[in-house]
Amino acid sequence: MKIFLTLIILISFLVPIKIFATHNRAGEISYKHISNNTYEISIIVYNKNRFTSPTPVFYRYALEDVKWGDGDSAKVWKTDSLIICDSIIRNTYTTRHTYPGPGKYTICWGEKNRNGGICNIKNSDQVAFYLQSELEFPDPQFLGYNNSVQFLNSPVTFAHVGIPYRYNSNAFDIDGDSLAYELATPMLNCGVPISNLIYTFPTGLTLNAKTGEIIWTSNLCCMVNIAFWVKEYRKLLNGKVKYVGKTLRDMQIIVTCNNNHQPIINNINEICAYAGETITQKIIATDIDTFQYLNLSANGAPFTNVVAHPATFVTTSPNHIINGTFSWQTDCKDIRPQFYQIVFKAVDSTLGDGSCSNFSLNDYYTWRIFLLPPPPQNVVATQVQQHIRVSWQSPYSCSVSPKFKYFSVWRKIGCEPETIDSCEQGLGNSNYTLIANKIFNYLYDDFNVVKGQTYSYKIAAEFNDLSPSGQPYNAFSGAPSRQACASLKLDVPVILNVSVLQTNPANGEIFIRWSKPSLFDFDTLAHQPPYTFELYHGTTANSINTKINTSTFNSFHQINLPTDTSFLHQNIDTRNDKHFYEVRFFANTKSDSIGSSDVASSVYLQAFGAEKKIILKWSETVPWVNDTFIIFKENKITHLFDSIAFTSNHLFTNWNLMNDSLYCYYIKSKGFFSAPHLNYFTNNLSEISCAIPHDTTAPCITELTISNDCQNATSPIVDAFIQNHLSWKNPNTLCGTDDGKKYYIYYSTTDSFPLQKIDSVSSITNPTYLHSFNNSVAGCYAITSIDSAGNESKFSNIVCMDNCPVYVLPNVFSPNGDGKNDLFHPFLPYRFIDHVEMKIYNKWGSEVFNTQDANISWNGTFNGKELETASYYYVCYVFEIRVSGIVKNKTPLTGFIELIR
Repeated sequence: MKIFLTLIILISFLVPIKIFATHNRAGEISYKHISNNTYEISIIVYNKNRFTSPTPVFYRYALEDVKWGDGDSAKVWKTDSLIICDSIIRNTYTTRHTYPGPGKYTICWGEKNRNGGICNIKNSDQVAFYLQSELEFPDPQFLGYNNSVQFLNSPVTFAHVGIPYRYNSNAFDIDGDSLAYELATPMLNCGVPISNLIYTFPTGLTLNAKTGEIIWTSNLCCMVNIAFWVKEYRKLLNGKVKYVGKTLRDMQIIVTCNNNHQPIINNINEICAYAGETITQKIIATDIDTFQYLNLSANGAPFTNVVAHPATFVTTSPNHIINGTFSWQTDCKDIRPQFYQIVFKAVDSTLGDGSCSNFSLNDYYTWRIFLLPPPPQNVVATQVQQHIRVSWQSPYSCSVSPKFKYFSVWRKIGCEPETIDSCEQGLGNSNYTLIANKIFNYLYDDFNVVKGQTYSYKIAAEFNDLSPSGQPYNAFSGAPSRQACASLKLDVPVILNVSVLQTNPANGEIFIRWSKPSLFDFDTLAHQPPYTFELYHGTTANSINTKINTSTFNSFHQINLPTDTSFLHQNIDTRNDKHFYEVRFFANTKSDSIGSSDVASSVYLQAFGAEKKIILKWSETVPWVNDTFIIFKENKITHLFDSIAFTSNHLFTNWNLMNDSLYCYYIKSKGFFSAPHLNYFTNNLSEISCAIPHDTTAPCITELTISNDCQNATSPIVDAFIQNHLSWKNPNTLCGTDDGKKYYIYYSTTDSFPLQKIDSVSSITNPTYLHSFNNSVAGCYAITSIDSAGNESKFSNIVCMDNCPVYVLPNVFSPNGDGKNDLFHPFLPYRFIDHVEMKIYNKWGSEVFNTQDANISWNGTFNGKELETASYYYVCYVFEIRVSGIVKNKTPLTGFIELIR
């Protein structure tokens, strides 16, 4: 039988028999980049297997009219056939196509018809079957080329009525792109889904957007077709993602009603592992039908040659209970930003060979492996001079990976016991802050440190793919290292407090306090007494050069805390200035300059008034960490300050205040030191800062309408009625306020000039305006509203009015000197005409008169001589006054004038 089927398949490649198919079950279109703009494209069609019928049917040897999406199409020949099951055969048609260049191309093929008996497609054997993929061809110099996903599991599967069905197509992307699954309607034509009058989506079916797992329970025994897109996304270096293509898969679920029971695969947890480790996982499948034989298999990217060492899956002999062991020796070459997905499949059969039939049922189980770049090892942080050096093991175990680029250094203040999360990748979502990137060696010197704090450091390896031109994309981080903690020695004073006690422009006061060096870190034998503290002051961080206090002690133990290490700085401007301090430490009668404290400043508060609110902003430069700020506000009745809020930010807004009323505030900062032998908590006050809320909100934008007599005129209008009537909505009524007081009128003579203010309306309750003209109503208008504080609204809608020109010429005049009709002129009054270009000709075509005067006023003479009674021809171009300017009418007035003596 196997020999017979093989011969049939071979003959099907050779015998040119073309039939109209009514047996298409499922399929997809995939593509693979070959070189430059050339791709290998495969149309994979799952057909109803007719080799087992009494009269074998030879399937078509080629697909007609495969569209490439660039305006070209071709016939594609069959390259492979494989019998999947009793009634399923997979036919593959493959060719190559070269595209003109980067772009988005929709690859499409289809034919009539689907196989009959699909219960969610009416008359399915009369409905077309179409497959489609989208090749997003990005600029390869920046994003590289793209390959479509490959599906590792057949799209034709079996389910049992009333039993939960679980399936995964196991889409695999060789590029490591991020995949997203999305349900779709099967296609009727290229880009055209089947109408919902014909197609019904299976009730209750779900698709996991990340893993592609399908879950459904059918209540009918029949064939059902569904479709879904698999979309690919590539991560740019700036963190954004770029869509790079998608593939549509049309699949068929055959729901049976036999007495078979579905096999069940046991649940296992997804895992995280470091590249270089060996992953081993046991899995079990069972079937309550003890007479059934189970076949247990697995597929996924780890089984392909895209990994350094393909995984293995070994099972026990077929039985109603079967065990399997997955094993994969991972490698640094296998790391990628996306998870690896393994899909286990259990199929039952009454035979022992694991073959399937229409009576077979299966279960799929999706298992994810997150393979992370391993953490850098042996991270150490130590003080070197007055900075901290962080170093780690060289070489890094995955530095051989072509995707490895460099290290990043992360830091936080404090050093608490850490919890290791084997699935943690990078530190972007942690409480650590990135302090250095693109570190290509195995150490980093951190100079941005202060005495009194303990710092915790972690290192992460950074990776990305490269385009052909070397542009990075798909950036991702490895697992972070264990923490390494260090602090600077406390061998000099540390400022502990800078607190404003009195706010005044001339008599302000600030309390400053500092520590003496720690006995654990300061060598009193190397540095002999006496010991001297000098306190320096400045109003900027770069101008701390004024000595304001000196204190000297004959022994280290004579320095009493806090009386000997504090100072009240008086008679300074604490209302307008920020104040900075530094303590310098000397030994042995100042001949031994030991060092200085880090600079510390007062908390400088600024208050800004706005519409019914005060905005508070503050800043400070301190060696401690301020983690909480308490906002105090003056009570207008008691004149005491009450706490109203707290925050960890340096910005606060106090809402719902009264405009034009004074409000005053100060800030209390709460901070801490984390270094050993200090562990000091510090509270400090800012100066008092006041501000007045004021109205900054303009009135509502109103809506303008305009009318004039010109619009309705059926005859020439007189100058007295050349007016535009403006009306608009009262903004107070429009927005439910009472703040609007008056209006400004803006106007421009044409639609190309900026609007200029021409007038105002002093009453907010009179939303009308009459604009009068001499010779035009053309122009553009806008209205603004003004409130009591002088705030002006934005322009209303801009409305432009145009003229309605009238200019009519008679066809006869009698220049005989009787005072009646002696001049040829237009009917009066004409309107909105700037000038004309008028020429009059005699019967021989000679010009006898011309003018640009719109009144014309021709007296029937030429060169001072009266012309004879006759017919004269005229051509008159009229220049109209329009909102766009002076416009020449494209069609001239023409006709004959009868001159009668």
